[in-house]
Amino acid sequence: METPEQLKVAIDDFENWGLILLSGRLSPQHVARYRNILERLGSQIDPGWETRHPDLVINDVISYDPQLVDLVDDPLVLSLVLRMLGDNIYVYMSEAISRSAGNPDQSEDPAEPDGRNPTGAGLRFHQDSDGIERDLKLPVAPRLSVKAGFYLTDAHHAGCGNTWVVPGSHRIPLADQTDSADGLHHDQGIPILASAGDVLIFDRRLWHGGSPNDSPNTRHAVFIGYAFRWLRPRFDTRLPDSIDSDSVLRQQLLGTGTTKGRYEAPDSEIPLKLTSQAHSLPAHPHQRASAA
Repeated sequence: METPEQLKVAIDDFENWGLILLSGRLSPQHVARYRNILERLGSQIDPGWETRHPDLVINDVISYDPQLVDLVDDPLVLSLVLRMLGDNIYVYMSEAISRSAGNPDQSEDPAEPDGRNPTGAGLRFHQDSDGIERDLKLPVAPRLSVKAGFYLTDAHHAGCGNTWVVPGSHRIPLADQTDSADGLHHDQGIPILASAGDVLIFDRRLWHGGSPNDSPNTRHAVFIGYAFRWLRPRFDTRLPDSIDSDSVLRQQLLGTGTTKGRYEAPDSEIPLKLTSQAHSLPAHPHQRASAA
């Protein structure tokens, strides 16, 4: 999916369905590296969490290990995001979600422990930043942000802690979708059947939700959210000193620059503009690994 024609087909699919699944984007070596990082962080932040909680969510996860910063500017993901949002963007959130193994009755709402199951019945869907729709009072609000989910474990069938989505729901007016106070209960949702190393890119307006994991393996994933630079970050990012500060692209993506520049956007603070005009991105660890 590196040629302009392939990218156009992918973007057309994204416009129609609100999502793209990139197969095998991360090498097995990178999958193992990132999964090991999440396992280590989990043991440090909440030792033994898998025996007590169905989920462990680590907000601003790229701040915990400099190797995770490599996820923010994966060349193919970034090329697609540039076509979805334009070049005045940055990473407004990152999080890791690990879902413990063997928990078929997991629920986001402890008061409703049976509200979700691996078949999809009873799943509660949501839109990211859904307050935008209410505040703007528009039937279909602008895209404003997209999210990339990097899956680090296999989820080849429902019941593996899959992400569930309602394809095409990003284009349907909010009033026609919401049928309950706690989100959409939709019988047209489907599970994302992904392999370790796959990447799901989806529109923030797409109705989606998590699901229980009754498989024998903990499900690990890292989510990177991209938005216009004039939107406030969801989490305050505390970047490690060891990140690649020489990369001007990363400096933009990680939120450097003046506050005024985020609104008036001078070219000097948008290196992604020059990159997108040249239709090329610099060498990246993910590419180097796959070429080796």
